[in-house]
Amino acid sequence: MKADFALGAALTTIADHWNNQVNSLLQACGHISNHLDYTKNAHAGDEYHIVTSLSALDLNRAFGEGKQG
Repeated sequence: MKADFALGAALTTIADHWNNQVNSLLQACGHISNHLDYTKNAHAGDEYHIVTSLSALDLNRAFGEGKQG
């Protein structure tokens, strides 16, 4: 079809362009995924500290409110 019709060459060009775009999108998604994994691991200690701090504050407030009443 490519050799005999202009449409065949046009479809091949479109398919090549489509494949290049899909590959670019896959690479971008991989880059974003890697960055999110890195960020999650880099801040894991911060998350633990925040959760334990908030839990301690909630406990302190709960016991403090019990003494006032």
